[in-house]
Amino acid sequence: MDEVAHRNLVKTRERWLHPAPGATTTVGLFDENFPPHEQLPRTFEIHFRLVEEEWAPRVAMW
Repeated sequence: MDEVAHRNLVKTRERWLHPAPGATTTVGLFDENFPPHEQLPRTFEIHFRLVEEEWAPRVAMW
């Protein structure tokens, strides 16, 4: 899974992003000028679970 995620990031950066050498992003964070208590977390964890519905399967995230 790590290799798939890495290749996807490389592909995305090659197609749409052109950061300066050593840069981690091409745009600033939209909330970087807000106080820390009003900023979104910079890292977080998401859990995925397959939910079998009668009409179609779906993925729940929490």
